[in-house]
Amino acid sequence: MPAIADLMAEHATLVDQVGFPASIVTLGAEGWNTVDEAHTRTPSCLHPIN
Repeated sequence: MPAIADLMAEHATLVDQVGFPASIVTLGAEGWNTVDEAHTRTPSCLHPIN
């Protein structure tokens, strides 16, 4: 199990440091609307931070 936990931690770090900041810059308002619509159609176990 430690190997899986390490992979998950690495993935989370990459999303936090690379994926999310890049999406903020590239998606724009309309892109985020598309993301919101997709989340509405297919909810995930991830919850937004309020």
